Amino acid sequence: MTPQQARRSREEVECALVEAAIRVLERDGASALSTRQVAQEAQVNPGLVHRYFGSMAALSARVLDELAARIAAQVGTGVEFSAGSALDCYARVLTHTIVSGRDPRALQAENPLADRLVGLLRDRAGLGIAEAQVCAAQILTLYLGWAVFGEFAAHSAQVEADRDALVESLRQAAIDLAVADTQRASGSGSRSRSSSEPETPESPER
Repeated sequence: MTPQQARRSREEVECALVEAAIRVLERDGASALSTRQVAQEAQVNPGLVHRYFGSMAALSARVLDELAARIAAQVGTGVEFSAGSALDCYARVLTHTIVSGRDPRALQAENPLADRLVGLLRDRAGLGIAEAQVCAAQILTLYLGWAVFGEFAAHSAQVEADRDALVESLRQAAIDLAVADTQRASGSGSRSRSSSEPETPESPER
């Protein structure tokens, strides 16, 4: 460690470790996320990972918080679905956590992505809090499932559409969820799509 690195504050080192963990995820995937790899990427002593976070699980929780915040900032303007994107990394950390036998609910006390979706569904689709929460959970499941299993599912179903068309269909599926929940909440399921379709909470980038 250089003298300049030694003078970095705790906050700076923590941020460096979180950013390093995200870079490892983007480049090598969740299975490569280890104390040694993260420390090497951040150019710090491996002991600092445990000194500042206590465990890799705690660091993973901070990484999830950061990724969720980044995705939340994209909601409404265009969520990126490409490999190595914030959504891709977020989904893979969650998947790795579940496969490792840990409870992912214990990793995030709050979720800015879910909060953002709930807020948009209430504001733009006019859903009540309970309906918005259910719809947000459905959209999260749709997007996280696509991030992990989308290519496999498209191949298995012999889908010939290109990636842009598939992402557009995903956006439309999110709209359909919001429309269906809006109609159920209002009790007016007979309304036509043209007159009742709310503004989508998402508009994924192509």
